[in-house]
Amino acid sequence: MKAIWNKFRLPGFTSGEIINNFGYNRYALSHISHLISHISHLTSQISCLSTMFLEKLKHIKAFILDVDGVMTNGMLLVTESGELLRQFNIKDGYALQLAVKRGFKIAVVSGARSKGVEYRLKGLGITDIYLGLDSKTAAYNDFIKKNELLPEQVLFMGDDIPDLELMKMAGLAVCPADAVEEIKALAHYISPKNGGDSCVRDIIEKVMKVQNLWTDVDPYASDGNMV
Repeated sequence: MKAIWNKFRLPGFTSGEIINNFGYNRYALSHISHLISHISHLTSQISCLSTMFLEKLKHIKAFILDVDGVMTNGMLLVTESGELLRQFNIKDGYALQLAVKRGFKIAVVSGARSKGVEYRLKGLGITDIYLGLDSKTAAYNDFIKKNELLPEQVLFMGDDIPDLELMKMAGLAVCPADAVEEIKALAHYISPKNGGDSCVRDIIEKVMKVQNLWTDVDPYASDGNMV
């Protein structure tokens, strides 16, 4: 008989704490039911957050973007002459030039000082370029004042500590998948894409699709280069 009872004993219980199979199943079912209820509540919360996020996308009129770690993968190639080279994503470029054509205001804010970066951005039609910044808040304030924007109309994408203030100031704060934890904690949306791997395309496409502005009857895109 003792061997039969031991068969249904919960792991870690002493012989004086043996419970029968029925009691164990009832205990397990109770916890499963509680777990299902918890999952249902979480699903409801996620659905609500998704609805709120999509609603925010409808009001976006401007994008403010960091460069290193957002438009690029954050790595620098240093040449023998001391020049710092960055790599940009073509898919990001397509989304950016299309957003410009659709009338969105775009600003780029960065501590980087690079003629190459400026050349690339101007080629995409971006004119509000703030480079060599020690603080990005002044550039943010100048941009929204110049374009008569409300915070809820502005989306900012950053990835690292220097972007913390703008993540708090913009109406919609987003970041790449590989952003630092402090930035992720403030983000309304975390892209599944890393910096330099079309995370900019990801969020711009979402905004424009929600606003029915993504389809382009003239899909030809120029980046301003002669070749």
